[in-house]
Amino acid sequence: MDMELFSGEFGRYWGDVFFHPRFLKPACESLKLVGKQSTVTSAGASVFAVNLLSHNVGPFRTATIPLLFQYFGALVLNDNIGEIESRELNTFIGQKCDYALFSFPPGFPVKPLKTAGWRMTKFITPVFYKDDFDEWGRNFRDDVKNKIRKAQRSSVQIEQSDSLPGELWEQAYARKNIKPPIEVTALAKWCASLIDDSLLKIYTANIDGVPVAFRGELISGEFAYDWLAGSNPDFHATGANQLLMSEIGKRLVESNVKTWDLVGGQVKNVYDFKKSFGAKDAVYYQGERHFNLKGKVFSYLRKIKYGR
Repeated sequence: MDMELFSGEFGRYWGDVFFHPRFLKPACESLKLVGKQSTVTSAGASVFAVNLLSHNVGPFRTATIPLLFQYFGALVLNDNIGEIESRELNTFIGQKCDYALFSFPPGFPVKPLKTAGWRMTKFITPVFYKDDFDEWGRNFRDDVKNKIRKAQRSSVQIEQSDSLPGELWEQAYARKNIKPPIEVTALAKWCASLIDDSLLKIYTANIDGVPVAFRGELISGEFAYDWLAGSNPDFHATGANQLLMSEIGKRLVESNVKTWDLVGGQVKNVYDFKKSFGAKDAVYYQGERHFNLKGKVFSYLRKIKYGR
């Protein structure tokens, strides 16, 4: 994978950590994905960075959003995106895929892609910006403030961990009676690689030295992403989760981070939890397109399976 896809360092573009070679390589290993990262050029200038990570589904060549990728597919590298550039993107993807489902970060110019045949669906992700960091803690809901005080009185300790708390990751799914989307050993290996490359920081809330909650933050340049989380439901009443979020925010305030994307707003209780700290809503879009008859068939079958 080419490290020189962007002009400048990673962390300049919203979502670019999900295009970082050091994020992609262990992701491909853990999720058993194939493909590579490329750039699409128009008039001699790089206009898109493109991930085409995929796994074949029967006879179909598809590139769809992998697990734990908030943003995937195409990242815009040029402010002047129009019909010509969108056609270039379609041509590039159509040579390699029958069907694509991408997730574009906030600010991505989706209008030219709509014109070029992409069907867009609007989503919300909770976000803190630099101005919110300057006011950190003041916009917490009253119940959050109360739980933080309770956790402090109970001597909940916040620490940085050098590995994934795998048991807490599994517990987050066990209480819903569902299997984790990724085997904990594969995820732990992925996390270890990201920690070694300084792209991931994992924080735990501990009671009597035992982790009861954790959050994993992807951090790249001016952007951070609330990427992973897990907790033991037996300790939710202690306020450990609220104190953990508060302390992570304090540490980001002291860093170079100017935008903290809390990643996703599709699950109501998760969205409500993140909004309770005063997060604002940012709009992003997922876009899908078929590029030939096989892709049209796959799109139809996918709609039957998922209902949209």
